[in-house]
Amino acid sequence: MSQSAIELKEDRHRPTWVRGFVERRLEFLCLGVAGASLLAFAGRWWWILDLFCHYRVYYAMFLLVGSITLLQWQRRKPAAIAMLMAIVNLVLVVPLQLRDPTAPASDTDVSTLRVMSLNVNTRNPHRESVANCIRKYQPDVLLMMEVNQSWLDDLHAVSLFADFEYQMEQPREDNFGIAIYSRHELTEQAVRSLSAHDLPTLVTTIHVDGHRFRFIGTHPVPPINGAMTRTRDIQLQAVAQLAAQSDIPCIVAGDLNTTSWSYCFGDLLKTSRLRDSRRGFGVQPTWFLFGGLLQIPIDHVLIPDQLTASGRFIGPDVGSDHRAVIVDLGILPHSR
Repeated sequence: MSQSAIELKEDRHRPTWVRGFVERRLEFLCLGVAGASLLAFAGRWWWILDLFCHYRVYYAMFLLVGSITLLQWQRRKPAAIAMLMAIVNLVLVVPLQLRDPTAPASDTDVSTLRVMSLNVNTRNPHRESVANCIRKYQPDVLLMMEVNQSWLDDLHAVSLFADFEYQMEQPREDNFGIAIYSRHELTEQAVRSLSAHDLPTLVTTIHVDGHRFRFIGTHPVPPINGAMTRTRDIQLQAVAQLAAQSDIPCIVAGDLNTTSWSYCFGDLLKTSRLRDSRRGFGVQPTWFLFGGLLQIPIDHVLIPDQLTASGRFIGPDVGSDHRAVIVDLGILPHSR
């Protein structure tokens, strides 16, 4: 083969200027996303880094595609780093798709309880959509957050709560009003303030077919700065302590302003000894921004060993930036 033919062959395989530009930008983005997903593990020490942990699904998807593309372009080192961090994020995300191995078997259920948790968004004008959602799913226990007096007046006016004999209401005008409605008897009703912001957490005992459960509905402040992140953590740890010290099985529900991958959520599960009902049902995002381009799971229902989640799903768009969480719980015989 002549020298000119060899040079022509090499030119065909040499990246164009445009391709080289794209390769470098993709490499930069992959390394940046890999770094962000790694820094997210340090969220306990700086509140901004804790915000990074909420996007594990997005990290995994981007890094997986990016690593394959870089490998095809012979960028082996950045491809290897991207693939490694994609795997790290998948290790954190995939367990939500798998049934919790510590969960009790569901074939011994004797009773069922449907719990719905919904942050309606105080400024949401779509009262009818919220009412229709609640009527559609017919929860036994309904937790509503961000309710002010106007919200409650409008929903009572359409007789939405007529079938809920037991009610606890703490309306507020600052996005932290909260209410519980139950078809089952509620006793030992209490309003607790668990942080310096004096926000109401509702604590009560639900009686279901001879079973008793402590129910805690809570909504801490969003972690938008260091002080508010610490306030959120204090409230969640106080909730965890309440659950751990309860003399009967405990259910915790609400907009917790954190995802399953944050250090504070892990601390909550560890201290309370509760399980994430999301396990086995997928990520199920509940907070939607930018027309749904950003979706993360910050609304939760945590359950004890005496309950098993036989179904869990997310409600439709009701005008709020949140979607409802609906969980069907099986009550095991030994929960009395």
